Amino acid sequence: MSSLIKSRTIRINGKKSTIVGYKSDSYFSRMKRSRKENDFLTYIVRNTLRSDSNVLDVGANIGVTSVLFAGTATAGQVHSFEPSPTAFPLLQATIEANDLANVTAHQLACGAQKGQLTFFDNPDSASASHLAVADRTLGQSNATVEVTTLDDFVQERGIDRLDLVKIDVEGLELDVLTGASDVLSRLKPGVFLEFNSFTLIAYGNQNPRFVLETLLERFAHVYRFEDGKPCEIRDEDSVLTFIHDNLLKRRSVDDLYCSHSELLP
Repeated sequence: MSSLIKSRTIRINGKKSTIVGYKSDSYFSRMKRSRKENDFLTYIVRNTLRSDSNVLDVGANIGVTSVLFAGTATAGQVHSFEPSPTAFPLLQATIEANDLANVTAHQLACGAQKGQLTFFDNPDSASASHLAVADRTLGQSNATVEVTTLDDFVQERGIDRLDLVKIDVEGLELDVLTGASDVLSRLKPGVFLEFNSFTLIAYGNQNPRFVLETLLERFAHVYRFEDGKPCEIRDEDSVLTFIHDNLLKRRSVDDLYCSHSELLP
């Protein structure tokens, strides 16, 4: 292992796991030794996944969420997507370090259509790398990456059951959902995604309110996480409250869980 790369042992869902990253990466260096017990994604994994679940991890980065999924879906399959030339080898190293036979890594971005897109690869912060779509994204690009759609991927792989899709793609989440329209209507997985108003505006050129309202149109139930429990966004008042809290209390970053069925307590 290069002297620039190190591994850290952290607890993920109560289990010791090894994460591999660059010493200089601020995301890796700030990583806590354990995930918070009220972490929304951990809650969703514990309450919706089974041992035979199938999961798509879109924007897997260096593998923290893939490790989380693999620890529950031990008899299922996790497909991890990461287009970054810098992060992808670290994702592979994390999968190998934890002996995750149920995880397959793909050096692909996911979007609205197949092809290639320019990409900004940030070696100093893996979590800040992002697609750079012409005429939409502010800032530079320094790489070109391959793009697939989830509809094409699922069809090509013959996947006939899907329990969860996690999406963290720095403001282009709706593009991923557009390329997954058949998967969402036919297999009806839950969708867990990052809602980051800054990246939605700066990289996706999208109004956060429009994005939230689009999610409410496409899914029967949309949940935020508050005080250690999911809270459903149902009406105009709860939309207003969520946008207020996202911008003023949470520094623009939230997670949402979108589902075709009610999330039971």
